Amino acid sequence: MGLPTFDESITRMAVAVQGLARRVQPHNSFTVGKVIAAGGGVIVVETDGLRLEKEDLHVSVLLDYQYTVDDGAPNKLRAGDRVMMLSSDQETYDLTAKVS
Repeated sequence: MGLPTFDESITRMAVAVQGLARRVQPHNSFTVGKVIAAGGGVIVVETDGLRLEKEDLHVSVLLDYQYTVDDGAPNKLRAGDRVMMLSSDQETYDLTAKVS
């Protein structure tokens, strides 16, 4: 058995942080969503039965959904990607990272 991949490590970290966040600040919650559409300035994510669009999301500057050509860069958000998000009000979400 080898070392975990970067994505596996991030996923484990996200789960651990989620547990800690609920104990420290129960009104803040981490959630994992699925990218439905991305690229060309469009971003649509589904999580917990909600469909979130660009106006509902604050996307990390490390992630890219505004590209016009997909060059395969790992920071580009694509349909099917799983993403970690944080929300204090379940209306606006901070999209913080891609997870495996």
